[in-house]
Amino acid sequence: MNILTHYSLKDAGGPLCLRFWTHMFGHGVGSLNVYVRAGAKDRKIWGLTGDAGNNWYMGQAPIASTDNFRVSIEIDITGL
Repeated sequence: MNILTHYSLKDAGGPLCLRFWTHMFGHGVGSLNVYVRAGAKDRKIWGLTGDAGNNWYMGQAPIASTDNFRVSIEIDITGL
């Protein structure tokens, strides 16, 4: 099962840092990927695959764009 969510943003006038928390634990954990699209091409800026243990982790990824951009979060759940 794949889930893809998009967030469109305007140029913030400088670099940004996307921060979020993830808890990827247990059998069947797939992957979590974050992409930025500025123009016509997606660029992967962060990713994690598989069981990362029974803990919460902060993920962070830099976003630098002089154009409007879109952040996409892709969740791939295995075993469903």
